[in-house]
Amino acid sequence: MSGGGIRSASFNIGVLAALHETERLRRVDVLSAVSGGAYALSWYYAQHFHDATDRNELDKELFAFGGRFQTSLADNARVFGSAEYWSLGAVNLAMTPVNFLFNGIFGWHMNTTPGRAIYEDRLKAIFQTPPAAKLDSTPIPFAQLKRKVREKQLPYFIINTAAFIEDSSEYLGAPLYNRIYEFTPIFFGSDSLGRHNYDAKDPEFPLTFARAVSISGAALDGTKMISGSSQRTLWSLLNQDLGYYMRNPSLSRDVEALHRILPFPLYYFHHYPRHLDGTDIYLSDGGHAENLGAYALVRRLCAEILVVDAEHDPTYEFEAYHVLKRALRRDMNVELRVKYVDGIAQDERTLREARVDQALRDQGDPDTAARTDEDRRKERLPPLRTMDALEGWRWRCAAEHPATRGRIAHLPYKGRDSELTVDYIKAAYWRKPEECKPADDYFTRCLKVSSEDQCWTALEHRQECKAAAAKCRLQKGSHDQKCKALAQNCTSEEDEAWIRHPQADGNQRTLDYAGIYFCRTRETEALRRSRYTRLNHFPSRRRPIRISTRGSSRPTASSATTSRSAH
Repeated sequence: MSGGGIRSASFNIGVLAALHETERLRRVDVLSAVSGGAYALSWYYAQHFHDATDRNELDKELFAFGGRFQTSLADNARVFGSAEYWSLGAVNLAMTPVNFLFNGIFGWHMNTTPGRAIYEDRLKAIFQTPPAAKLDSTPIPFAQLKRKVREKQLPYFIINTAAFIEDSSEYLGAPLYNRIYEFTPIFFGSDSLGRHNYDAKDPEFPLTFARAVSISGAALDGTKMISGSSQRTLWSLLNQDLGYYMRNPSLSRDVEALHRILPFPLYYFHHYPRHLDGTDIYLSDGGHAENLGAYALVRRLCAEILVVDAEHDPTYEFEAYHVLKRALRRDMNVELRVKYVDGIAQDERTLREARVDQALRDQGDPDTAARTDEDRRKERLPPLRTMDALEGWRWRCAAEHPATRGRIAHLPYKGRDSELTVDYIKAAYWRKPEECKPADDYFTRCLKVSSEDQCWTALEHRQECKAAAAKCRLQKGSHDQKCKALAQNCTSEEDEAWIRHPQADGNQRTLDYAGIYFCRTRETEALRRSRYTRLNHFPSRRRPIRISTRGSSRPTASSATTSRSAH
């Protein structure tokens, strides 16, 4: 279950819903998640932790469209808005003197970023609190969660974070098995930093369940976002990192106490954090190491691996896939091959080169101003194949085959199959421009008298909308302006023929939220061709909307709960 924030969390919940509907969720042995995928994972396990209902019965309720769990997610799936992000940044900045004193001078490496704790509480409120319940401040210890996993026979889970290891003479920070720091129901740790059991006497050590999830999603971190030691030092001073210093369980309390009393610069030479024997281990977003969460499953030789790739990938270059591919080749000497994904990138230049090249071709020779537009058109070279990407070529390729099969070969383990099966799912969706015309017509008409949110509400509650308009006409007459405006918001028969999908039984019908969402957030061809625009084909900037768990046969592009299209 890949990283990607709320987008990834929603899409991964859609995949879990699809597995549940096809009765395959019960056959899943391991769930491995990173960042936004860990949001979804924590939602599933936290609801089972808080509710004693039988697993089968609770799963039905968890994934029921319109049920209390899905409704709660749809209504609350918003971590922070722009104003809140700026406010958190200001609060973090206010703690700069404290950070400089305790971490810069004394080298205690305390977690002085208030935004990190606020972020953790927000994730806990959205994903780890039962619907209609107040935020419970009681943490979920891993030891208790382990018992619940066994009682309900839930899949074994892995929450992936990244341990930052500064360069050593052996370059131990390179292999992923050293940097991926795991939290499971049984142990926590990595190869280089050791693996440890949870301390039953101290249930909050090393971390609570909520804290591990928030660290797995701590993407805002200068160690990975910023290059250059001077720039990183400045960023660290500004106190904006969401990463977390955890006490190293391999060292004794006495060693830690001695380190705390050493002033600058002596603490640099005594179990300095970010070294293998440091007093503290610095953990950040699991995507800073491997953003698909698949590496942990390959190491465990899982015979069938379902990879959900919903990371931020606006140009569909499958960066996370290629990071995993290179790591498996380097660390295990095995080859990941998903033929269709490999084919998209084969023999292509980078998008940046192609964009510049196309811009020059479009402009022609700038030194010959006397030529007409017709002259320039005739002299242009044929467009490169790579330029199709700017018109959504990669995007459409991914959407045509959002689920494709591959393999990992050849594993040198005696007595085991030499290959692992990989099903690769990409969050991608595509509609032709003409297919968006009904949605455009509806919103063009609706926006003349209503706001964008009111138009969406009219779609979600179309039957109630028509009933209210009819009641208004009966009470006030058909010529009443308020009644006319109310009726104009409602969907027409032509709208519903496009936005509703028949179910398998031919009776129940639901909104094609994925199609509507795509059409309302798509970018124009002019924007995609622009040399200066940031391509962002995946529509992740709109308000969350509810997506049916029973409807579309296409992959969804929502930012809230998703559809069974994750098949």
